[in-house]
Amino acid sequence: MLGLKINELQMWTQQDLETTKVFMFDMKSEVFLWIGKRALQQDKALAREFAIKYVKDNPEQRSIDSYQITEIHENHDTRLFRSMFPGWNRTLVPILKIPC
Repeated sequence: MLGLKINELQMWTQQDLETTKVFMFDMKSEVFLWIGKRALQQDKALAREFAIKYVKDNPEQRSIDSYQITEIHENHDTRLFRSMFPGWNRTLVPILKIPC
C-alpha cells in the first residue's frame, strides 16, 4: 500500500495520538481506527483498506463478516476507546507534529 507508513506500538498512551494521523488498535474483539481531525483523506482511505486486509489476513482466522472495525474520530471518542488509555485526559489536545 503505497503511502501508508505502519509502526507497531507495544505500549501506547493518549499522547501518541496525532491530529494529522490515523491509528489502528487491535483489541482482539474489534479493531479501532482513531482518525485525527487533520488526517489526509488518502490516509483515511488507506487505513480503512489496511484494517479490512489486516482482519482478513490475521492468523487468528477472524472473519471480516463477523468482526467489527470501529472508526473513532478525534474528539468523539467512546467510553470503550478511552478505557484503553489509563488516565485518559479529556482536556488533552492531540499533538500536531511539524516536520523540521
